[in-house]
Amino acid sequence: MCPSTRDTPTQVLAVSGEIDEAEATAFQNAAIELLHEHRSVVLDLSGVTFLASRGIAALVRVQRAADAADAALTVVTGPGNRAVLRPLQITAVDSLFRLVPDLDGSGPAGQVP
Repeated sequence: MCPSTRDTPTQVLAVSGEIDEAEATAFQNAAIELLHEHRSVVLDLSGVTFLASRGIAALVRVQRAADAADAALTVVTGPGNRAVLRPLQITAVDSLFRLVPDLDGSGPAGQVP
């Protein structure tokens, strides 16, 4: 029997480029798989240059999966990364997530002008 990895430290899933219709499902599946294996997952979206509606929906599903698994989910937006922050804010889902600007998690991700 393999030892459970559920109690291992936080795992980071770094994503770059676009999270659009073509990438959203793969992103969602990878994130949810990590949530089943670890109590704490960080989604590093600081390298994301475009977040489409399918990507936002995938993020919401991942957060719901984290809640159901009693796991901690943190989303790294990148400091002032409009490509991530703006779509989350204008769709009013930003409050669903623990958003931080960078991997050290010091402080909120902030507002985008």
